[in-house]
Amino acid sequence: MDGKENYHPYWQHVLQFWEKRQEPNVFILRYEEMLKDPPGMIRRIVNFLGKKFTDQQITQLVDHVSFANMKKNKAVNHEDGIRELRQRKGLPEAQHNHMRSGKADGFKAEMSPELIKKVDKWIEENTKNTDFKVMEP
Repeated sequence: MDGKENYHPYWQHVLQFWEKRQEPNVFILRYEEMLKDPPGMIRRIVNFLGKKFTDQQITQLVDHVSFANMKKNKAVNHEDGIRELRQRKGLPEAQHNHMRSGKADGFKAEMSPELIKKVDKWIEENTKNTDFKVMEP
């Protein structure tokens, strides 16, 4: 978590967009929000994009972007790329999938309490002096 991993500098990226969240061309959502009401979230996204979808299209899209379908979709599950990277680096085959359970707070079943504390500290250090919250109450 020193900024040398993929997709970094993570917090710089997140907080720059968070500061622009009120701009008309920025739409921020949280995974937990999508889980609570997939059709409602898709309607919000469709509205943000200025499109109109029928209820049937919304239902089809909810199914298409479901966790089960996304986990099977090679275009988004990164299985091939991860396997290739592990082989190139001489690492053993992964014992888990990149996409795990699709559940909110699923990390609690996979991470040790010590690692959770370390991640919580990393979040706290990087979001202090901001009004950004990883999880909305």
